[in-house]
Amino acid sequence: MKTVSKTIAPSPKKAKTTIAAVPAKLSQRIAQEIISDISRRDWPVGQLLGTESELMAKYKVSRATLAEAVRQVERHGVAVMKRGPRGGLTITAPAATALSHTISTYLELSDVSIDEQFEAWRIIEVHACGVAARHISPEGVAALRDRLARIDEAEDPLEYLRRCLAVRIAIADSTGNPALALFLRVLVRILGWHVRIQTLPVNFGDAQQIRQDLGKIVEAIAVGDCAVAQGVARMDLTTRRAGVQRLIDEGHAIAPTEAAGEQLWDENPAKLAEVTAQRIRDDIARLGWPLGRKLGDETELLQRYGVSRWVLRQAIRTLEVHAIIRSKRGQRGGLIVGKPDPEHTIASAAAYLHHVRFTRSDLVDVWSHLLENVAPMAALSSDRESKEALLAQAAAAPSLKVGEIEEARRDFNRKLTGLSTNRVVALFVAILTRFMADDYIDSLAPSETLSLLRQQFKVAQAVVAGDAGGARRAMADYQEMGRRFYAMPLEA
Repeated sequence: MKTVSKTIAPSPKKAKTTIAAVPAKLSQRIAQEIISDISRRDWPVGQLLGTESELMAKYKVSRATLAEAVRQVERHGVAVMKRGPRGGLTITAPAATALSHTISTYLELSDVSIDEQFEAWRIIEVHACGVAARHISPEGVAALRDRLARIDEAEDPLEYLRRCLAVRIAIADSTGNPALALFLRVLVRILGWHVRIQTLPVNFGDAQQIRQDLGKIVEAIAVGDCAVAQGVARMDLTTRRAGVQRLIDEGHAIAPTEAAGEQLWDENPAKLAEVTAQRIRDDIARLGWPLGRKLGDETELLQRYGVSRWVLRQAIRTLEVHAIIRSKRGQRGGLIVGKPDPEHTIASAAAYLHHVRFTRSDLVDVWSHLLENVAPMAALSSDRESKEALLAQAAAAPSLKVGEIEEARRDFNRKLTGLSTNRVVALFVAILTRFMADDYIDSLAPSETLSLLRQQFKVAQAVVAGDAGGARRAMADYQEMGRRFYAMPLEA
């Protein structure tokens, strides 16, 4: 039973995280089709997808629509349109790099907080250390130790920190789980945006401690000691969180708009259009995110931001893709403030996961882990109205028709994740929800389905009662029962 998943669209504020999806423009839909086509080809960097005329014919669109779609694909670092007799749209970046850029751009523009980021770090990185300790190969151990040794060769403090980040990514890669690797790359990138490179202290006080912690984590992974690897990772997160807070207090960490130069993590360095998009987003945030308010027309915005018309229009397109603004035509037209919507981001990430070797056990592992962490966060929420709605939905689920149950289960997970108020985690869950909606069918017998729904009700009861521990335990039992729910094998 295939069903189309609705999406979690985090609000820029932390009160509610679910909003209605914004209909995509034709150019956005074509951009998504291009990304899906690249995924079906296994993301071959350097391969030509087609000339302009060939792509116009394939997607049945005008030159202007194709050009807009291509600009969106180019902004996400996926492909570039090369000119000349042998030109055409060419794949330019590895999938993980391109998609981490897409996801992090949405989160950066949504202004996720440092607390949200580190909570997501705790959920993803600590789990990744445990998975790596269980599954890493001898070759993987050698690669981790080699990356660790490279840290000590760095003479520049900033390069030292970059190499520490590279070890973290290598740990996630060593799990063999594409979702963990992708999500950790996203966290590395968005955290790097908040550091003003030009004013960092010459000696970053916690760097040596971070290096020591990484050494302990790598050696624990090498000998298969999950408990030590995860325990050190938790302590390391505390050190890093304190270090980032100190940078903020000392004025060394800022909004991404001021970091137009070198960044801490620069797999995809910021371009002027991206920085301009961030400046516009910051202005919206300073205004209190007034939905429907006009920011100005093109002439006013060109003067305000001091960029060329081409740069401004590129920045506007980036914001439009994520529904942060919309353009209104006519005499009273201009840029209008909207609500961030992650549809493009979710669809792009789901397309990426389709092309990698993502086993059912990998999927269920990260999916279950995310929801087992979401449940206690939801229990601690002060949003009583949404909690009661969650409980009412869970109570009504057993009376639904067979064809309605799976969508109701997904909607339950969306509501639960919305209660967590963590937009980073909500987006990760939404990506996996979309991927699962494309690939799995309900194969449980009616009696088994009823048992699953009863357990779902227990999760909702614990959430409403504010019992974080009970919510975690109930969700763990729910996920264990649900492992049998996904019966269809994954297709590449």
